[in-house]
Amino acid sequence: MAKIAVTKLKYVRLSKGETIEHMTEILEVSRNQYVKWEEGTSTTPKIKKEFLGEYFNINHKKLFTKFWIERELIEELEKKQQMK
Repeated sequence: MAKIAVTKLKYVRLSKGETIEHMTEILEVSRNQYVKWEEGTSTTPKIKKEFLGEYFNINHKKLFTKFWIERELIEELEKKQQMK
């Protein structure tokens, strides 16, 4: 099985059943900006990191680390999200 690198932010969001749209709404940021945070290609402001940590009940520093996960697991979580 193929593995891909994702940020814990993306994994946690999908695991909790949150949509990108909802996250951008509560964070008051654009979809493009939020996706860049999930991809780890843009720096997230500290205040937003802290908010996300509290929101997901996880250390905010851990949310932005990348880890390797089975591509199929991420795809499965994304499919569940699309069915809502």
